[in-house]
Amino acid sequence: MKVYMLKDSDFQRLLDNIDRNPEHGRDGGSSLIMDAQEKQVHKDAHRFYNYHIRNWIDSVKEGE
Repeated sequence: MKVYMLKDSDFQRLLDNIDRNPEHGRDGGSSLIMDAQEKQVHKDAHRFYNYHIRNWIDSVKEGE
């Protein structure tokens, strides 16, 4: 079994990456052009993953 130690800064870095706007490109440089359908798909996926990841982080920090 492997054990990983995560710091608050690790969680924050994950949340910062989740909240990035994909239209600014992967590394924040070149822009990514999305049509209306792609924007909606991204918005729906972001909402889904954001909810689950934030719940997981909260449960890990609570020690569940």
